[in-house]
Amino acid sequence: MGGRCPNTPDFPLNCVTTTSNNLIVVTILKAISKPTRKKYTNPSSPARPGEEGLFQIPLDRRVIVFKGRPLRWQDLFFVFIPATAAVFSPLGYGFWRAYYGYSQFGPTAAEAWSRPWFLLAAFSTLLLLLLALIRINIAHKFIVLRENGLHIHLSPLKDHTFTWSQISGISFEIKRVRFLGFTLQSKKNAKIYHNLGQPIQFGNEIQGLTYLVQEIKHRLYPRLWSALENDLHKGSWLFFGEIGLHREGLKIKKVRYPWEKVKRVSVKSGNVVVELTDNHRLNLAISRIPNIELLFQLIERGINL
Repeated sequence: MGGRCPNTPDFPLNCVTTTSNNLIVVTILKAISKPTRKKYTNPSSPARPGEEGLFQIPLDRRVIVFKGRPLRWQDLFFVFIPATAAVFSPLGYGFWRAYYGYSQFGPTAAEAWSRPWFLLAAFSTLLLLLLALIRINIAHKFIVLRENGLHIHLSPLKDHTFTWSQISGISFEIKRVRFLGFTLQSKKNAKIYHNLGQPIQFGNEIQGLTYLVQEIKHRLYPRLWSALENDLHKGSWLFFGEIGLHREGLKIKKVRYPWEKVKRVSVKSGNVVVELTDNHRLNLAISRIPNIELLFQLIERGINL
């Protein structure tokens, strides 16, 4: 195979590999992860320039704390003040309707005319309290990256601690909201797969999320690589979400595709795109495929077996 990547998982994550007979081209775009020269053997890393406020690094450099997005003045002016106005507007109008109805037609009219507005104000108050609780909870979220695992605190009811042996994978995607060609917002989403239950998901509410995901991969991938490569050589099926990998081909949504029928596997617009020789194309969301870099590197291994 021409232009092969190194035989270890410590490779640039945007490598390109091509088979000698041009049956398949595997491309990992820079959109997945920027190339890095950081070694997997390095258990921790200092804060990057300009990111000192995103997380804390104690004297024990084996621990990095990634905090949730703190409360700021912007939240007061753009969230809580408008929400409070949505409460007091129907409340004030309800009082005016009650006063007008009572002064003109008596207590019955005052009660009937003001009740809908008081109910609307009460409902708006509940929404305001819920909004405040959600925002305060975001500010108190944190993820602790330790030498021996992860501590993920997303709420008082969602507090998890994992060793690296209990974590089976990670997925990460960035969705860009565009309008008239301009990017309005980038939504990041990470998902931790583990052996104890359902995946744990978190997004932009965690500061330094991209850096956190890279650090998790640096610690996790070397622990997974040897076992995955050995299982592939033994002829076992390896599953990465909806994609199954075997040295004889791929399995996608329970349908097998031998390598002879696979033309190209690539990443485009947030999807893993599998192009077949009959011009059919299968699209799978990156967010549902853990360990995508290892998947592409193992695809190259499977083709050469």
